Amino acid sequence: MRIERPRQNVILLCAMVFLSCRGARRKSLSLQTRAHDHIGSWTNLQDWVSWAFRAPMPATYEAAITYSADPKSIDNEFVIQIGDRTLSGMVQGTGGTNGFKEFSLGAIVVPWNQGGTIALKPKRVAFGSTLMQFHALTLRATKESPENANR
Repeated sequence: MRIERPRQNVILLCAMVFLSCRGARRKSLSLQTRAHDHIGSWTNLQDWVSWAFRAPMPATYEAAITYSADPKSIDNEFVIQIGDRTLSGMVQGTGGTNGFKEFSLGAIVVPWNQGGTIALKPKRVAFGSTLMQFHALTLRATKESPENANR
């Protein structure tokens, strides 16, 4: 098993955060960054990517993920974990591996002064497919009070 050495960068969550595949730490047996700025060959449920973060104040973020998907990847499942909170998603069609699209995942609350990890992990990958061709995760702060958001 190969585990990449963690980078020391810590992302400060603010109004909008763009987390690209190139800045991610990888816990990986097979993940590869491709020339088109995406991670492909994602077939192993033990592979995941993450980013370190610190939140200076409580906030609710709308999370979105950008990827492309081979038709065999449709209905594969993944989870976004931010601290102890999670959002689940199912891979949707994008018209092929060259058709990158952004998909909304919903709202997630990040408590005040919490530091930790934002992780993208596969939950289910169908035999003979890859999870997706992952490009980026985007977090956009909302005006909604953190107390009212889904947890």
